[in-house]
Amino acid sequence: MRNRLQWQLAFIGCAGVLVGAVAFLLIRDAMARAERAIVGETVRQLDQALGELGRECEGRMGAGPEAALREITAGVLRAYPGVEGGYFWGGELVGYAFPTHDVGGRKTDVPLAERPSIEETVRAASRTGVGSMLLRGAQELVVLRARRSGCGAVAWVMKRAPEEAGGSLRHNVLLGALTGLAMLSLGAALAAALRLHRGLAEVESGLRVLERDLSHRLPERGDEFGAACAAINRMAAARQRLEGELRREDRLRAMGRLVAKVAHEIRNPLNSMRLAIEVLERESRAGKAREEEFEAVKGEVDRLNRLVSDLLEFGRRPAGGPAVFDAAEAARQCIGMLEAEAAGKGVRIEAGGEERARAAGEPDRFRQALFNVVLNAVQASPAGEVVEVRVEREEEGIVVRVCDRGPGLSGEDEEHLFEAFHTGRDGGTGLGLAVSRELMAAIGGELRYEGSRPGAVFALRLPGAGKERVCPTTEEF
Repeated sequence: MRNRLQWQLAFIGCAGVLVGAVAFLLIRDAMARAERAIVGETVRQLDQALGELGRECEGRMGAGPEAALREITAGVLRAYPGVEGGYFWGGELVGYAFPTHDVGGRKTDVPLAERPSIEETVRAASRTGVGSMLLRGAQELVVLRARRSGCGAVAWVMKRAPEEAGGSLRHNVLLGALTGLAMLSLGAALAAALRLHRGLAEVESGLRVLERDLSHRLPERGDEFGAACAAINRMAAARQRLEGELRREDRLRAMGRLVAKVAHEIRNPLNSMRLAIEVLERESRAGKAREEEFEAVKGEVDRLNRLVSDLLEFGRRPAGGPAVFDAAEAARQCIGMLEAEAAGKGVRIEAGGEERARAAGEPDRFRQALFNVVLNAVQASPAGEVVEVRVEREEEGIVVRVCDRGPGLSGEDEEHLFEAFHTGRDGGTGLGLAVSRELMAAIGGELRYEGSRPGAVFALRLPGAGKERVCPTTEEF
């Protein structure tokens, strides 16, 4: 839409310029036509007067040049209103007369303003036989004509065209006014189009921000887009309220699922404990109570305790900011704590990679997350295999990869990976990986599944010591 509007703006601008140019050319052409018509008529009149002056000059030179020529000029030009003239004789302008001059008394002096132009014109006529000149003044046109006659003198005449033909100032004013009106109309159209373009651009920009932040509001406007902006703001507010309600409903549904799964996980060990206690009760009456039944009850109690501990850790917010610690040393500590359990399964744990790796985070939480991931790898590995824990430096920080050679993850397991209470192992609570991911997120890192090669590979990433930042909190159910 914006591209179409830009094309429309360009079209309006070109059309306005063309209208102004055509109007200017039409007026100039009309002025030129009027001027040519009046000048042509004046030239015909002056040429007729020059013909008579020439003929009269040839027949009446006996009375003396000056007096005779003045008399001839006055007699001939009396029939030509507005025409003044005389002769050029002996290198001087003589015989000047303006018999139809109606302002003041009799005029006998050659006009001073036009005298140089008159002399130039008669000299040209002396050389070529005919001379002509057009003078444009602020309020009039002045036409000069000269012709060499048979008496040896050069006759010249001059007429000032009417003000309507020579009123170039008024014509220029009219031309400027018309051009100005055309430009004003163009400016108004462009201003309206530009205002429309800016308004549309601001609305589009506001909508792009609203896609990321529903709390953003478009600014109030007093133009045509004001109602649209207000409607968009109302829609954004309504959508924000709706999404808030949906989030609350999602949290409630998630809480319901969590409570149901917790109840299910707690019910199983409770049922086992009740059955074991009933057996102990019967056997104690008979004096045949065995140690295995007590161990079974203690095992189920421990299972409940682990479940409750994991649940508490799942929703706990981190305290304080990140610290600098050695991730490689933390990995070696986790391996040391799990070596006995791994040996009981016939599995070895090997450390590799960096000997020292300074990372930013909370070391206790990192060790707990890594402990859970390594424990899962040990439990998934068959006897005789190796679990590898490698500490590596990467561009974004420190990475600890845990690789096992177990059966890997099925499609269903991978789909529900990191989901609380989902487990593919008998006796598992399904909280180990979920809790570990929350722990890593809480200290500014992440836990990611990187596939099988074979078995499963999990990567725990932490920012380097030079990239410390405040640990984000996790949202509680």
